[in-house]
Formats: sequence, structure tokens, C-alpha cells
Amino acid sequence: MADQVAELTKAREKLHAAEAALDAVKDGDDAQRIAEAKLGVAGAKLGVAEAKLGVAKAEWQAAPREEKGALEDIMKTTKKSVESAQNTVNSANIAYENALRAAAPPHGA
Repeated sequence: MADQVAELTKAREKLHAAEAALDAVKDGDDAQRIAEAKLGVAGAKLGVAEAKLGVAKAEWQAAPREEKGALEDIMKTTKKSVESAQNTVNSANIAYENALRAAAPPHGA
């Protein structure tokens, strides 16, 4: 389980870095950079959710049989968080692609 906790710590560090990158550009007028930074935050949040799921699975595997039922509920909730984070990444990716298209020169120019 130490490996999973280390992965969670690493994922949280990446999230903090991504949030700092977003803070650095969010008040600017470069929609492409803002969308890219938001995509970075969304991806980092997905990484945190996946790492939390890894910790939950490790806890479940290490738990005695009588505790597994309660931990299964936690795993189900954590899996839903991963799905939600993936949906956020998908939405952020679409926003980033739209920003790229909007910044591109007109076709034929």
C-alpha cells in the first residue's frame, strides 16, 4: 500500500503544479493557454482520483473479510469519482480543441 500512497502524493503534487500554472494564466486574454491550463488541471485531478482508487483497492485487498463490505462501498464511490474526473477531462479537451480552432487563422488565409 505504500506504493499507492506514494502515487497519491505524487498525483497531488502534479495537481498543485497544474493549479499554479492555471493561476498564472487565468486572468490573461489568451484563451488557448487558459484552456490548456484547465486541461492540465483536469488531467491532474483525474490522476488524483485514480491514485485514490489505487489506495482504496490496496486497503480492500489488505482488509480482513469482515471489513471488505464497507470498503467496497468506498471503492464504488471512488470509481465514480474517477468516471466524473474522466468526463471533466473530456470536456476540458473539447474546450481546448475549440480554443485551438478559434486561434487558428481562417481557412485559406
